[in-house]
Amino acid sequence: MLSYSRELRRNPKLQPIQNDIDIEPAIRSVPPPKYRVVFVSPLVGARSKIAKVFCPTPADRHHPMDTRKFPRIKECIVDGEPVTIELIDTLGPGNADHYFEKNLMNAYIGQGDGFLFIYSAENRKSLELVKENYGWVVRSKQHERDNATNPVPGMLVAVRVEDENKASWMEVTWEEGNKLAEEMNLAFMQVSLKNGRNVEEVFIHIARLIKKYQERVRRKITACDITDNA
Repeated sequence: MLSYSRELRRNPKLQPIQNDIDIEPAIRSVPPPKYRVVFVSPLVGARSKIAKVFCPTPADRHHPMDTRKFPRIKECIVDGEPVTIELIDTLGPGNADHYFEKNLMNAYIGQGDGFLFIYSAENRKSLELVKENYGWVVRSKQHERDNATNPVPGMLVAVRVEDENKASWMEVTWEEGNKLAEEMNLAFMQVSLKNGRNVEEVFIHIARLIKKYQERVRRKITACDITDNA
């Protein structure tokens, strides 16, 4: 029997939020940067619920089962600076999930700045798909697979088991998810779809990762320009 903890747990490497989401945006003359976050997972229900928790719309109250309200856009504060986070899902017209269409999915990945790889603790297959999805994103974004210096801005997100009757036979433990995240050099966090715990933190942290990645790319470009002009 697999071990189970009722407490939500997070990777200790993650930075604390420090009430970033409660800070009012400062008056500014230029628009904040926009970070596009793509869901990379076959779990349509989990994707939709996570998005609705982070960025609810008035339509959600009238059509709670509708999973097609994308993109969703929310402005928030990350480390004292305003940013806009746009959520991109792969669900198309008629509830056709483009996750299963390679050419269409490549287009979604191409426009993404960061990626959420979601799996369910009740479904080991969904965890096994994470490696495949991660490799897919790496190839599509043309990154070299050198995680130490050029990581993909992404997070592994575990949807936890909420039913106490199911918790004892949970297929995937927190430790297994955390180990896979470390292997791929991804941040890892467990979220609750029942009470929304840690959902805000996921998006704040993915925004941090995107920001750091883009700053690193700009520094590299600047260094190359200086070398070329020397």
